[in-house]
Amino acid sequence: MSSRINKEKNVKMTMPENTIKTTPMMQQYLQIKKECPDAILFYRMGDFYEMFLDDAKIASAILGLTLTSRSAAADKNRVPMCGLPYHAADTYINRLIEHSYKVAICEQVEDPKLAKGIVKRAITRVITPGTLTGAAVLHKPQNNYLVSVYQQPQQEYGLAVVDLSTGEFKVVQLMDQEKLLSEITRLAPAELLICPELKKDSRLISDIKRNLNVLISDVEPWSFDFTTAYQALTTHFKVQNLRGFGCENMPAAICAAGAGLRYLQQTQKAGLLHINQLKLYSLSQFMILDSTAQRNLELVRTMRGDKKLTLLSELDFTLTPMGRRMIVQWIQQPLLDIVRINERLDAIEFLSKNKNLKYKLDDRLKNIIDLERLLGRISLGSANARDIFSLGRCLKFMPDLKNILKDTECGLLEIISKGLDPLDDLAALIDTALREDAPLSVREAGMFKNGYNQQLDELLALNCGAKQWIANLQQKEIKRTGINSLKIKYNKIFGYYIEITKANMHLAPQDYMRKQ
Repeated sequence: MSSRINKEKNVKMTMPENTIKTTPMMQQYLQIKKECPDAILFYRMGDFYEMFLDDAKIASAILGLTLTSRSAAADKNRVPMCGLPYHAADTYINRLIEHSYKVAICEQVEDPKLAKGIVKRAITRVITPGTLTGAAVLHKPQNNYLVSVYQQPQQEYGLAVVDLSTGEFKVVQLMDQEKLLSEITRLAPAELLICPELKKDSRLISDIKRNLNVLISDVEPWSFDFTTAYQALTTHFKVQNLRGFGCENMPAAICAAGAGLRYLQQTQKAGLLHINQLKLYSLSQFMILDSTAQRNLELVRTMRGDKKLTLLSELDFTLTPMGRRMIVQWIQQPLLDIVRINERLDAIEFLSKNKNLKYKLDDRLKNIIDLERLLGRISLGSANARDIFSLGRCLKFMPDLKNILKDTECGLLEIISKGLDPLDDLAALIDTALREDAPLSVREAGMFKNGYNQQLDELLALNCGAKQWIANLQQKEIKRTGINSLKIKYNKIFGYYIEITKANMHLAPQDYMRKQ
C-alpha cells in the first residue's frame, strides 16, 4: 500500500485564481483545471506537456522532473511548474497511474498559426487506473477492470464490470453483501465506482481495501439515477429497451452499468464503438468462492500479491493474451453445469490424443497478438499504423485456424470454428495499403504503399520532390506559352508565382492573373 500516494485526495490548486491578476495563458489553465480537480492536468504547450501549481509539485516528485517556476502575472507572482516532451508522455502517465493518480490530457485544438490570441485548448481524454488502453496495459495478461456498484435502498446490489481495453461489459445482480465483496475480490478491479449510499458503509469499504489495492473514484450521485442510466445504455447501444440484454427488469444492475458507461464517456470523450454488447451473467452458473477462500487458496495471486507459486502459474500454458485472461476467469469461476464441464473435457481429451493437430494449432496461435485490446485502441483512435499492420498479419492465420478446427469432429472445437470469421477482405486491404516499416505516428508520411492511392502518391511526390516538381512545372509552362524566359519564383508576399517580362505580356494565357 505504500506505493499508493494520496489515493482519495483531489489534486487541488493552492493559488486562488481571484487573488492575482493572471496572464491569459494561466487564466485558461485555471479554467480548464476546474473541469478535472481530481486529476493531474497535462497542459500542451508546443512540443511539451506542462504542469503547474500542486500538479507540478506532485508530478515532479513522482516522475523525477525538475521543478521550476514562472511568472503568472505582471506583479511577478511565481507559480511552480514542470514539463515533459509530449512524445514521451505515455511512460510518465503510466508511472502516475501506478501511484493511483488520474491524468487529464489537455491538447491544442486549433492551429497556432491561425489562432487569434491564445491557442484554444481542451481536455481530450482523462486517463485513470481503470481506463488504461496504452502500451502499459497492452502487455499485461490480466484484465484491467473498472467496476461500478449500486444498491437499491435495502434491496439487491447491482454490479457492472467493464474492460475498456477489450470492450468486455457485463452486469450481475446480487442479493447480499458477502457475495458482492467476493465478486469484487475475484474481479480485482483497477478502479471502483461506488454509489454514495454504499460509500457510507465503512465496513464494506474497509473490507475492500483490505483485500485489494484499488482506487475508489468519486462520481456524481446522479450518474446512478435509474432514468439517467437507462437512457445512457439505450442511447449507446442504439436500442429502445434492454430486453435483448436480459436485464430489463434488473434496476440495480442498470444503475451500476449506466454509471460505469457514463464515466467512460466522460473520461474518454469518444464513441466507445468497441463496447457493442452488454452481457448478463449469474453466479449460479459457477462455484462461488468467497473473498477469504480466494485469498487463502492463492488461485491467481498469493497473499503477498505475487503471481508465481499459484494455481494459475501451474496451469497456464496459453499462447495468446486472450487465452491468459480466459484461464484466469475459468480458475476463479469453476463451472457447475455438468454439460459444459464435459464439453471442455472432451475438447481437452481430443487435443491430447491428436498431437499433430495440437501442434498445428500452437504454431498458428503463437503468432496471434492481443486482438481484443488492439481493436479497443483502434476504436478509441489511439492506434498507430504498426498496430493496424499487426492486425493484418494476425488475420492471415485465421483461415488456417478455422480449417484446422472445422474437421475435428469435436463439438466444442467445431462450434469455435463456425464462429470464427477470417475477415479475408480486411486482411487483404491492410496488406495492400500499409507498409511494413510504417512510422509510429499516424501524422508522419510513409504509412501507405506506393500505388495504393494515385492522389496520395502525387501528394507524397510533391512533399519529397517539391523542387523537381516546380522545375517540371516551369518547363511545362514554357512549352505551353512559348515564353522561353518564363520563371517560377517565390517571395514572402505572393508565395510562388510566375514571372514573365513586359515584352512577353501578350503571350500570357487567359488563366494567368496579373499581380504586379
